[in-house]
Amino acid sequence: MVVPSLEPEPFGIVALEGLACGCLVVASAHGGLPEAVGPHGVLFEPDNAIALADAILAADRAPWLLNGVAQYLSKHQADYVASRYLEVMEAAIAEIH
Repeated sequence: MVVPSLEPEPFGIVALEGLACGCLVVASAHGGLPEAVGPHGVLFEPDNAIALADAILAADRAPWLLNGVAQYLSKHQADYVASRYLEVMEAAIAEIH
């Protein structure tokens, strides 16, 4: 799956969806895409066709990038993210009191 965004994506959920579908992900290295793919994708500089082609070739030679994707994606589930937010808010409130 190639996500060649020229504009910075705020988060890049489409990259997570690609990983969830078992796709190797090649994405622009800006906005939220690097955080979204984490160690499971290949990044390239946006608006650089040569870098994009190199990234596609690199991803094709790296099926191991999908190792551990299920565990990685579990940390992007709504309940997990919500519990982390709750922990941060509870810690901040505890500091105030």
